[in-house]
Amino acid sequence: KQADITTMDTDAIVNSANNDLILGSDVSGAIRRLGGPKIQEECHAIGTVPLGEAVVTGAGGLPCRFIVHAAVVPLGLWADARWVRNGVRNAFKRAAERRAKSISFPAIGHGAGAFPLDRCAEILLDEAIQHFKTESTIDEVYYVLAEPKSFAAFEERLKELLPGVDLTPPAQAARMVEESPPTPA
Repeated sequence: KQADITTMDTDAIVNSANNDLILGSDVSGAIRRLGGPKIQEECHAIGTVPLGEAVVTGAGGLPCRFIVHAAVVPLGLWADARWVRNGVRNAFKRAAERRAKSISFPAIGHGAGAFPLDRCAEILLDEAIQHFKTESTIDEVYYVLAEPKSFAAFEERLKELLPGVDLTPPAQAARMVEESPPTPA
């Protein structure tokens, strides 16, 4: 979905975090600004976490139920594939532990973490497929990408993973049916 992740009313949204849980820029900064200071206060109370781990805070003023912070970037440095993969895997676990039915991910590690977008899409989609092979409460996963380039990278990777599957969102598909001319009898 091409949108702002802070507007998602899924049970959980995932934040691509540094391991000190300092909400600085990109998605983290938007969460801090729009969700309010309580989120950062909860992060401070948790403290530093190992890279690849994920922790949960409240959502502050955001429409989701809670935020999963996936620690994939060392403060001041860049993300790597191992941390991104483990962070995404642990984000799924933390959300499922809280009985989430829906979860929204940004391009974990890509922005401030400078992780390559194509590898990001590959790992996030692969981890979702792996997660759905387990028993879980989660039945909806959204990739919420603000930039057209990010959206296109995820869409392309999804087409590679699921060839022949119609990826048109249901609401858009319904509009396309309503707008199409009637078929001749």
